Amino acid sequence: MTVITDSKILKERLKPLFDEEFITVDTEFLREKTFYPLLCLIQVAGAHDAFAIDPLAAKLDMEPFYKLMQDKNVLKVMHACEQDMEIMLQESGKLPKPVVDTQVAAQVLGYGESMGYGNLVEKLCGVSLDKSSRHTDWSKRPLTRKQIDYAISDVTHLYGVYQHILEELEDKGRTAWLEEEMEPFRDPKNYQTEPEDAWKKLKLRGGKGPYLAVVQELAHWRELRARQIDKPRSWVLKNDGILEIASHMPERIEQLDGLRYYSNRDRALSEEILKVVKKGIKSKPPEFEKPQVLPKSASSLMDLMRVLLKAQSAQHDVSPSIVASADELEQVVLLKHPEQDKELRCMHGWRYDVFGKYALKLKAGGLALTVDKNRILLIEPAYSEE
Repeated sequence: MTVITDSKILKERLKPLFDEEFITVDTEFLREKTFYPLLCLIQVAGAHDAFAIDPLAAKLDMEPFYKLMQDKNVLKVMHACEQDMEIMLQESGKLPKPVVDTQVAAQVLGYGESMGYGNLVEKLCGVSLDKSSRHTDWSKRPLTRKQIDYAISDVTHLYGVYQHILEELEDKGRTAWLEEEMEPFRDPKNYQTEPEDAWKKLKLRGGKGPYLAVVQELAHWRELRARQIDKPRSWVLKNDGILEIASHMPERIEQLDGLRYYSNRDRALSEEILKVVKKGIKSKPPEFEKPQVLPKSASSLMDLMRVLLKAQSAQHDVSPSIVASADELEQVVLLKHPEQDKELRCMHGWRYDVFGKYALKLKAGGLALTVDKNRILLIEPAYSEE
């Protein structure tokens, strides 16, 4: 049986996996029409077995599976694991542990920016995946044999992928790098949004006073309502709708209906939104630090930082985006003492050794870039302190 719907059989099939060093895990879900993703299928593979679990099956006891997910002696290997982790946190109240993400591992090994699963399987295992079932509605039953085989193949190929990755990580001495990269995935706060902080997810270009207070209240209200009715946030009110309403601060329904991004004509909902706007106007605005704009005078240094990042990433065979983001590069240029900013990942750990310390030298005038045979070389002038 490759799709398990019986509690007794599930417990029996899971039992040997508790003795494995690592297992591979994947999920299939739907979230287009709901706030919370609907978990439809779970695939698991060990060294000698691979199967799927149907969490939609009536009376199926999932407790043994989530017990396995908490076993600290069994490594759980996933690919692009963020949504899988979010779903399991939602379903069980706990994050799986320990976990490694092969997409992150591929970046650490220099395979490119967010390499897709199919490309990774083909590169490391020489197998071209059949993608014909990837748009399946996994909530429908019964699933076809082709759909089941497609789903389970994800974890069987992932098993081989991780074996290759593990060997390469050890050869390059980057096991600790990957361990450092997985740290944020272990924090439940990274998968949850507190309603009062929902406004921080919006792309604000500025604003102050009542405008920010209304934005905060509307985002807070939308988060609670979307959860209550289990619908996507945008179905309740789009992001642009929040910002437009906050800009105009309507007092009457006619004013609200005249806005471009508010298309709801439900009178009760409109009156509720007006109450939220009124509450926001009277509320204390949240603290908001307007993003710094890179001055033209710093554009040349920014260009050099990009060159340095690309050169160092190439030398160490690692993806540039995992070393430092574009925003981090700007902060390195803008801040007087970027090494003191705890939020800058490029100033900590292996990133500092690969890029951060050289970025500081470049900014201080203690590093020069030159070209030799189409390669960027770093030169520390004689007057450098080091």
